[in-house]
Amino acid sequence: MADFEQAIPRLLAKEGGLTNDKEDRGGQTKYGITKKGYPHLDIAALTKSQASAIYRADYWNKMRLDEVESQAKATLLFEMGVNFGIVTVIKMAQNLIDADADGIVGAKTLAAINNLEEALFIVALKLMAVDKYRRICNNNKTQKAFLLGWLNRIFS
Repeated sequence: MADFEQAIPRLLAKEGGLTNDKEDRGGQTKYGITKKGYPHLDIAALTKSQASAIYRADYWNKMRLDEVESQAKATLLFEMGVNFGIVTVIKMAQNLIDADADGIVGAKTLAAINNLEEALFIVALKLMAVDKYRRICNNNKTQKAFLLGWLNRIFS
């Protein structure tokens, strides 16, 4: 089964430190935790340990990634869940596995994720992410500034 402790260092490295880009819709951000998403937090003072706890509770556990048999699949779902939101990425995965796209991780979704060949799942989900990024940029031209970083992130 997949292990959060293997996935979190990779995510934190990708998310980086403190930023406050005026074009970033999340506002002030540290380790990928945004002021918009967590308005009650002092983002500038956020520690890696606090960010990890948020990611475990609000992303990893809610997506039931401990029940995904492949570490690679779970890590990709985790990273995409952080980037797109949990419901969005679960619906993407459900569309890929031809399940009811309700954004809820249940037994059927987990079984289908676990049963799909790993390389196929990963490549197909990454291509879905590229299409999602394209649509984001087409719908909001200010987001084009982030496209190369998003693509590097998904293919690293």
